[in-house]
Amino acid sequence: MVKTSSDDICVISRTQFSILAVIRLNNIVASFGM
Repeated sequence: MVKTSSDDICVISRTQFSILAVIRLNNIVASFGM
């Protein structure tokens, strides 16, 4: 089974978005901690 490039792009964009969201949340928590 070979996935289409569009599906791969959707998965990559979702993973990148989730990672950026986690990093932003960590930065907000760190700023409040300081």
